[in-house]
Amino acid sequence: MNTNRKTAITVGVLFLLGFAGGFGPVFVKPILDDPNYLVKIFENKNLVMGGALAQLIMALACAGIAIGLYPILKKA
Repeated sequence: MNTNRKTAITVGVLFLLGFAGGFGPVFVKPILDDPNYLVKIFENKNLVMGGALAQLIMALACAGIAIGLYPILKKA
């Protein structure tokens, strides 16, 4: 398999992970908009942790996209 093809597949998977991680704020925003958000965070701590994990996955995937494409774009 060509090296550029492996890189393209890896970056494509990272792109999909980054897109999927963008749904993290959808879970957390209603909780943070509540006036008693500290109480709501405690009551929904698993949901908040899931949203935070999705954000972390998105951040790492976006950084991985840039790192993965650097050798290819450096040649251009």
